[in-house]
Amino acid sequence: MSGEPHEVHAVRTHDDHEARKRALQGAARHGAGWRRGQRCASCGEYEVAIPAIDELDRTLASAVIRKPARLSGAEVRFLRSYLGYSGADFAKLIGSDPATVSRWEGDKQAIGHHTDLLLRAMVVLDAKVDAYPIATFGQISDGAPTKPRYAFAFKPAASRWKPTELRAA
Repeated sequence: MSGEPHEVHAVRTHDDHEARKRALQGAARHGAGWRRGQRCASCGEYEVAIPAIDELDRTLASAVIRKPARLSGAEVRFLRSYLGYSGADFAKLIGSDPATVSRWEGDKQAIGHHTDLLLRAMVVLDAKVDAYPIATFGQISDGAPTKPRYAFAFKPAASRWKPTELRAA
């Protein structure tokens, strides 16, 4: 396998570089096939090209969610960005405030137990941003539950259930 070509994605921006650097602190890096790239104009550090970076991210996320202790700020930031959410969108999705998410990620405030479990579950379910219409979650009220004004209809399609329109008889 060592002679086979690998898919390579380069770290593209300084922000990506910094986020990945923080998330990977303490991870074993040697022998991973990293290739030194251009030097970052802002900080002077080298950017790297990492073979199969999506698989590396998936593997790291899987390892982080198995941690038997509460998530650290860097881990919260890594998992949120792994799922593809901005801080503001993630806050809206979980019913929190962007400033609170920022405090978690900056280790100024510990993430709550239930939110920690929710974030881990989102990773397990691979609940990436393209699977959720963020605007819809912003419309959910904090009030008491009400009876729905709509009905759901589903039909089987190729070993899955697909939503379909409910038609009047």
